[in-house]
Amino acid sequence: KSNNNNTDKSQQQQLKQQNGLINHNDINSSELELEEIQRNLDRKFKRRKSQLEIEQQGIVPPNYFNDPITTTQNMHYGHEMVSSNLEEWLPQRSTKHDLELRNIVPH
Repeated sequence: KSNNNNTDKSQQQQLKQQNGLINHNDINSSELELEEIQRNLDRKFKRRKSQLEIEQQGIVPPNYFNDPITTTQNMHYGHEMVSSNLEEWLPQRSTKHDLELRNIVPH
């Protein structure tokens, strides 16, 4: 008899759900918690960061949104300058042995 009673309640709940007449007492509390969690996540994921926030976080370089082409060209030029400086400096760098002879690093 209890099995029939559970089946009847399930069928009643399905009918109420179909008709949009759900009583909050009929809903499991864990279902409500999941719905609340989902709403919170939806709110957080829907919010896009502003252009200022993206620049401040270093995701894009400063002034990128004012003139993206010039900004990326300047970045590329800066990278080339650093690379060129490194290529000139690295061959002239003292070896470990030289630094040891000059007592700059311990033996």
